Amino acid sequence: TAPILSLVVVDRVLYTGSDDCSIRQWEWHSGAQTREYRGHADGVTDLKVAGENLYSCSFDTTVRMWGIKSGQCVRICTADAG
Repeated sequence: TAPILSLVVVDRVLYTGSDDCSIRQWEWHSGAQTREYRGHADGVTDLKVAGENLYSCSFDTTVRMWGIKSGQCVRICTADAG
């Protein structure tokens, strides 16, 4: 397990972003992991939930939008290193 760098709680769901590039979804009361999101190439530094989407940013200089119901990455924005 890698250190947790970010988290957000929405209703009874906890999302954690870790140094191992993963985002995990947890059922808050039972502590059961219910999903894992993969796609970042470096640690996940921040998470936000808006509507049916989860947004994540990472040391890999990307922001990803994930569909919460599908668990799939639906958009990637890359920061300009300028």
